[in-house]
Amino acid sequence: LISLYTLPNKEIFKQIVFTCKDIKPDVIKIGMLHSKEVILAVTNSLKKTTQCNNMILVSRMGNRDSRDHLGGCEES
Repeated sequence: LISLYTLPNKEIFKQIVFTCKDIKPDVIKIGMLHSKEVILAVTNSLKKTTQCNNMILVSRMGNRDSRDHLGGCEES
């Protein structure tokens, strides 16, 4: 990783909502989320637009802070 450009959380939320309404995906894989706020934007947008009852969060770094307050996400 050479650089990182942070998108506003609201824009991440809006893009996922728009895309899910447009193509109605069966499976969604998202990786390398860099903050708790971004993780919440992603999970909230998926809760709003999908019938997904099995959201799974996998953390390779073991950073407990990034897994707190996710409400409804399963950790593995």
